[in-house]
Amino acid sequence: MENNEIKYVLKWTNQCDDKFIDDFLHVENMVFGGFTKKLFENKYLHNIYGPSLITIAYLNNKPVAADSMIRNDYNGIAYQSADTCVLEECRGKGVFSQMKKREIEILGEDKTIFGFPNGNSFPGFVKMGWTIQCRLYPALFLFPSLFDKENPALIDVEYAKWLKKTDRKFFYIKICKKHYLILQGQKHFQMVGRIEPESAMLFERKKHPGIIRFRSKKKRFFNDNGYSGSIITYGKIPFDIPYWKVDTLLN
Repeated sequence: MENNEIKYVLKWTNQCDDKFIDDFLHVENMVFGGFTKKLFENKYLHNIYGPSLITIAYLNNKPVAADSMIRNDYNGIAYQSADTCVLEECRGKGVFSQMKKREIEILGEDKTIFGFPNGNSFPGFVKMGWTIQCRLYPALFLFPSLFDKENPALIDVEYAKWLKKTDRKFFYIKICKKHYLILQGQKHFQMVGRIEPESAMLFERKKHPGIIRFRSKKKRFFNDNGYSGSIITYGKIPFDIPYWKVDTLLN
């Protein structure tokens, strides 16, 4: 298969027709599964910041890869690389890097662009020269003061309202007169981030959540073998992207 057999189609989400959306969902569900029309609408059509950019790669008119730059503002206009997937038949052909290249050409290199890649796509980003802002390791939420020092950015009200619209089970806890947003998992709760009191009232309070884990920038003896991801950026930026900006929280 030659690269010239592949056609790349890029569209802003406010210009997507039903077929384009269906093609995007088809590829996402072939690779990951569970990507519903409702999820697409919440992340893209009802995005609180504005239109996102979506790419679909076609081989012989068949959708074989998909990618997006979801509008996810932080300190101004920002986009997060998200929902990257390539069908097995087209992997190792440079499709992933071509989608990213075309997206950045449209967005412009002056925009804030970041990502939280999984283990499959992380090597590709590194190969393309993206900057690793920090590596993340699992840790227990035991001391709020230490968490606050490492994660100073508070979740804003509008973003909290966006999270509230998802099907995820978010709760808030109150410790030392501070409010924190947590997400219920299968075995324990995941710390999302510190939240404004006004925003916290959007969610149900969990008084005794038990074990809460969070993704720490600190590598310690107890999480040495527990590397769980990275925050990456296209080029260096003068501020940190907080974990609560990860798009999977909107799923």
